[in-house]
Amino acid sequence: MSVLAGPDGKANAPGDPLFRGASVISPLVAGVLLTNTTRLSKDFAAFVPAIVLCADIAGFSVAGAALTRAEERGAEDLRRIVNRVFDRVTAAIQTAGGQVLQFSGDAVTA
Repeated sequence: MSVLAGPDGKANAPGDPLFRGASVISPLVAGVLLTNTTRLSKDFAAFVPAIVLCADIAGFSVAGAALTRAEERGAEDLRRIVNRVFDRVTAAIQTAGGQVLQFSGDAVTA
Protein backbone atom coordinates (compact mmCIF):
# COMPACT_ATOMS: atom_id res chain seq x y z
CA MET A 1 0.00 0.00 0.00
CA SER A 2 1.31 3.43 -0.83
CA VAL A 3 1.70 6.04 1.88
CA LEU A 4 0.35 9.54 1.36
CA ALA A 5 1.74 12.59 3.10
CA GLY A 6 -0.29 15.55 4.27
CA PRO A 7 0.53 19.22 3.67
CA ASP A 8 2.96 19.08 6.61
CA GLY A 9 4.95 16.38 4.79
CA LYS A 10 4.24 13.76 7.45
CA ALA A 11 2.88 10.38 6.43
CA ASN A 12 -0.72 9.75 7.38
CA ALA A 13 -1.30 7.21 10.13
CA PRO A 14 -2.82 3.77 9.42
CA GLY A 15 -5.96 4.83 11.37
CA ASP A 16 -6.57 7.73 8.99
CA PRO A 17 -9.33 6.86 6.46
CA LEU A 18 -7.25 8.36 3.64
CA PHE A 19 -4.32 6.07 4.51
CA ARG A 20 -6.56 2.98 4.30
CA GLY A 21 -7.81 4.00 0.84
CA ALA A 22 -4.47 5.16 -0.54
CA SER A 23 -4.13 2.32 -3.02
CA VAL A 24 -7.50 3.01 -4.67
CA ILE A 25 -7.72 6.82 -4.56
CA SER A 26 -6.56 8.68 -7.64
CA PRO A 27 -3.72 11.16 -7.11
CA LEU A 28 -6.06 14.04 -8.03
CA VAL A 29 -8.61 13.14 -5.37
CA ALA A 30 -5.89 12.40 -2.82
CA GLY A 31 -4.41 15.85 -3.42
CA VAL A 32 -7.78 17.52 -2.82
CA LEU A 33 -8.27 15.55 0.39
CA LEU A 34 -4.75 16.17 1.68
CA THR A 35 -4.91 19.92 1.17
CA ASN A 36 -8.21 20.24 3.05
CA THR A 37 -7.60 20.09 6.78
CA THR A 38 -11.32 19.70 7.52
CA ARG A 39 -11.63 16.55 5.40
CA LEU A 40 -12.49 14.38 8.39
CA SER A 41 -15.53 16.43 9.38
CA LYS A 42 -18.88 14.91 8.45
CA ASP A 43 -19.94 17.88 6.33
CA PHE A 44 -16.81 17.95 4.15
CA ALA A 45 -17.46 18.05 0.43
CA ALA A 46 -15.44 19.32 -2.49
CA PHE A 47 -16.43 20.07 -6.05
CA VAL A 48 -14.01 18.46 -8.48
CA PRO A 49 -14.84 18.87 -12.15
CA ALA A 50 -14.32 15.53 -13.82
CA ILE A 51 -15.26 13.30 -16.70
CA VAL A 52 -15.36 9.55 -16.14
CA LEU A 53 -14.54 7.20 -19.01
CA CYS A 54 -15.63 3.57 -18.86
CA ALA A 55 -14.68 1.59 -21.95
CA ASP A 56 -14.14 -2.00 -22.98
CA ILE A 57 -12.92 -3.82 -26.06
CA ALA A 58 -15.86 -4.59 -28.36
CA GLY A 59 -16.13 -8.29 -29.20
CA PHE A 60 -13.43 -9.26 -26.71
CA SER A 61 -15.14 -12.36 -25.33
CA VAL A 62 -15.89 -13.88 -28.73
CA ALA A 63 -12.49 -12.99 -30.18
CA GLY A 64 -10.69 -14.21 -27.05
CA ALA A 65 -12.50 -17.55 -27.07
CA ALA A 66 -11.78 -18.06 -30.78
CA LEU A 67 -8.12 -17.14 -30.43
CA THR A 68 -7.50 -19.40 -27.45
CA ARG A 69 -9.24 -22.33 -29.16
CA ALA A 70 -7.47 -21.88 -32.50
CA GLU A 71 -3.88 -21.53 -31.36
CA GLU A 72 -1.62 -23.18 -28.84
CA ARG A 73 -0.31 -19.78 -27.71
CA GLY A 74 -3.67 -18.05 -28.03
CA ALA A 75 -3.78 -16.80 -24.45
CA GLU A 76 -0.35 -15.17 -24.78
CA ASP A 77 -1.33 -13.60 -28.10
CA LEU A 78 -4.55 -12.31 -26.56
CA ARG A 79 -2.60 -10.76 -23.67
CA ARG A 80 -0.23 -9.03 -26.13
CA ILE A 81 -3.17 -7.63 -28.10
CA VAL A 82 -4.91 -6.34 -24.97
CA ASN A 83 -1.67 -4.77 -23.71
CA ARG A 84 -1.15 -2.98 -27.04
CA VAL A 85 -4.70 -1.62 -26.93
CA PHE A 86 -4.36 -0.51 -23.31
CA ASP A 87 -0.97 1.12 -24.00
CA ARG A 88 -2.59 3.29 -26.68
CA VAL A 89 -5.68 4.04 -24.57
CA THR A 90 -3.51 4.95 -21.57
CA ALA A 91 -1.35 7.26 -23.70
CA ALA A 92 -4.44 9.02 -25.09
CA ILE A 93 -5.93 9.45 -21.61
CA GLN A 94 -2.69 10.85 -20.17
CA THR A 95 -2.14 13.13 -23.17
CA ALA A 96 -5.57 14.64 -22.49
CA GLY A 97 -4.60 15.22 -18.84
CA GLY A 98 -6.54 12.26 -17.47
CA GLN A 99 -5.64 9.43 -15.14
CA VAL A 100 -6.33 5.73 -15.53
CA LEU A 101 -8.11 4.59 -12.38
CA GLN A 102 -8.54 0.88 -13.08
CA PHE A 103 -8.16 -1.92 -15.58
CA SER A 104 -10.54 -4.85 -15.23
CA GLY A 105 -10.35 -7.63 -17.80
CA ASP A 106 -10.86 -5.90 -21.14
CA ALA A 107 -12.21 -2.68 -19.56
CA VAL A 108 -10.62 0.57 -18.42
CA THR A 109 -11.95 3.26 -16.10
CA ALA A 110 -10.35 6.70 -16.26
